[in-house]
Amino acid sequence: MTSSTPASSRATASQLARSIKTAAITFMHWQVTSQELKRTVYGPATQFEHAHSNIHVSVIIAPAGPSYVEKLLTMIAGGVPPDVIGLGGPAAGLPVLASKGALADLGPLIDRDAKVVQPHDFYPQALQVGQWQGKQYGLIISPLSTAVLVYNVDALQKAGVSQTPAQMYDAGKWTWNDFATVARQATMRESGSSMPSQYGFLVPFDIQGGMSFVWEAGGHLLNPQRTKCLLDTAQSIQGLQFLFDLQHKEQVGPPPALQGSASPFGQFTSGRLAMTINWAHQVAITYGPVHFAWDIAPLPVGPQGEIVNDNFNNIALSAKSKHAEAAWSFIKYMTSGPVYLEKEHTALPPRRSVYQAWLKWMQGLPRPKNIQYLALLRKHSRSLPYLPVWPQINVTWPKWTSYLADGTRSPTTVARSLTSAIDVILKQQSA
Repeated sequence: MTSSTPASSRATASQLARSIKTAAITFMHWQVTSQELKRTVYGPATQFEHAHSNIHVSVIIAPAGPSYVEKLLTMIAGGVPPDVIGLGGPAAGLPVLASKGALADLGPLIDRDAKVVQPHDFYPQALQVGQWQGKQYGLIISPLSTAVLVYNVDALQKAGVSQTPAQMYDAGKWTWNDFATVARQATMRESGSSMPSQYGFLVPFDIQGGMSFVWEAGGHLLNPQRTKCLLDTAQSIQGLQFLFDLQHKEQVGPPPALQGSASPFGQFTSGRLAMTINWAHQVAITYGPVHFAWDIAPLPVGPQGEIVNDNFNNIALSAKSKHAEAAWSFIKYMTSGPVYLEKEHTALPPRRSVYQAWLKWMQGLPRPKNIQYLALLRKHSRSLPYLPVWPQINVTWPKWTSYLADGTRSPTTVARSLTSAIDVILKQQSA
């Protein structure tokens, strides 16, 4: 997609640039693929510098995950915080940093520059995801993405599956039982071989994928007050049990020992995996070059309905920035409609004004064809909890769910142990 900033926007940007003295600002972002960095970080930063010749942007790339927030906290404690901070989804760094006073409240700046920011152009949810305790600490720089099922059309046909997941969903026949049946059928073994030559589904035990199934079973991670973990309830355990049975009873997914270092993306692109879960904003970029036909569908509908995890990224201003006006100009640029379109995300945009342009671009892509599900998925989406102690929870989750992945402990045992561990973390937060 190619997009250019309207002349009026360029004029406004130039006027703002002249009002700011020469400044060098830093922008910290987590590590992603080189292609995505070029499209969503380095490319827009270079374009910003062209429009603001008096402002230089230095990009800092840090490892993703818990270490990203740790590095940020270390830089802040050392008195060298980045001016502009990229932050992951609602359960990641924003509540941690906001609760420590490390982020600037953007509310007054948004009110002052409302004609440029156009807060009314954002969908309400897009603004809400950058809020903490009633204040706006972040603005969304990504689509409001959700978990989506990606399936290999050719692999399902090879296995004799007569209807695609999308067709079954449209027919109202896409329950957990229906899904398990398709996953079993798509798991194929060559004659005389005990190991499948094709697996039906990469079973997700990570918190992003796993929680969708816990929610659909009627379970929850935390109580409404976010003071108690609820993974040990019967409904939560039912969701974990479904995943456990897919992996160990039905044996539809590759065991951990065979997954090796290959990412879920790599396992699907190999052509030996019929179904997997990915984020809607990544699918076209990740799977565009593959040699087989593929498409997307909603996740199977659980006993308590259809609920999927969502995903989005914020951009924030350091409370200690020495070049706050220059940094704020960069944030406004990065969250503008034209720049959003240039990032080429395959999930719904957070701004109303660019929806039609985005839709036209999506309709021109060879895959996915089933873009009609993207709006539906967002209606059924749910966020992980907004908590300052999320980094500790995020680290604790895989320590216990690894036992589900290898089958050495039951879902009930893991759920009880994980609940106890998270309760300890929550008590430390309130202490």
